[in-house]
Formats: sequence, structure tokens, C-alpha cells
Amino acid sequence: MFTINFDANSAYAYVDGGGWNTSCDNGTTSSSAGVRISGGTSIVKNIAVSSTGGTGNNNDGILAQNDYNRIDNVLVWDADRYGINCAGAYNSVLNCVVSDSDLIGIRLTDQPNHTCTGNIVKGGAGTGIQVQSTGDNSVITGNLVYGTTGNTIQLDSGGDNCVVVGNRTDGAISNSSTGSTVGNNDETGF
Repeated sequence: MFTINFDANSAYAYVDGGGWNTSCDNGTTSSSAGVRISGGTSIVKNIAVSSTGGTGNNNDGILAQNDYNRIDNVLVWDADRYGINCAGAYNSVLNCVVSDSDLIGIRLTDQPNHTCTGNIVKGGAGTGIQVQSTGDNSVITGNLVYGTTGNTIQLDSGGDNCVVVGNRTDGAISNSSTGSTVGNNDETGF
């Protein structure tokens, strides 16, 4: 296993780890994430990421701070805060596995229009997938969410006009939003 740690701070960055044998782990340092994407319009794929949980540092596995990023086929395990934190607009989280995050597996916040498709979110001490109050118009489809201690999928008040369809969870989907389409989900899986 080859271990790296990086910050994609320029726009149009392309990082392909070549598979989950390449890993990023910020350990117990006080940096913000194992992988931080601050430049926007970037792609991070085929890599494993950790931010050692339980350190009190509030580190994310992946922190996407800008717009139009694509996170694809990434394994995130043992994140100290959020597994994948999308804080820009129009970010896509596709085909990822997020395991045992301390607070939220996949967090869609700060800006609207995220896509979250084909992911597995398992375990963790909080919510599986969360759309916060500013994550309007996000699309959450075809995800598998189980074993979390909080809500499996949660739409907060103000995270409006989202589409949550075709997901499989082991608990109810929480919807406090307005105008969202939540349907055809299997909420009694497993």
C-alpha cells in the first residue's frame, strides 16, 4: 500500500489513485481532511482515504470546498467527522464506499445541486447521507445506507426541491424539506 496526503488547490486537478491500494491518511494531524479539494472543477477517483477517527480534530475524509468536483470510486473509512463533505455547488459523489464516519457519511451542504448516486454508506455514529439547509435541488439515487446510528438519509428544512429515489436503507428517510420528491425507496432492507 502506498500512502499519500494531498490538497488539490488548483482548479481542474485530476487525481486517479489507480485503485484502493493507494491511500491518503492524515492520521491525527489537525489538517482539515485526508483529501482536500479547494480548487474546484476537479476529479478525485480510485483511491482510499482516512482521517483517523476519535482524535477530536474534526477532520473529514474528503473535503470538497469548491464547485463542480467529481468524487468517484473512493473508499473512505474511519473519518473523524464527515466521510465526504461537499461544501461547494454541483459536486458529484459516485460509486463510493463510506464506512464508520464519526458524524455524517456523506454531507451535502453550503451550496445547491449535488448528485449522490450508487454509493454505499455503512456504520458510523450519525447520519448516512445528509442534505443540509442550503443543499437545494440535490439528487440522491441508488444508494445503499445501513448500520448508522442516526437517520439513514436526512433532508433538513431548507434543503428543498431534492429528488431522493431508488435508495435502499435499513431505516426511515427523514424529510423536513419542502417540495422534494422522496419515493420508491426500500426503507426496510436488511
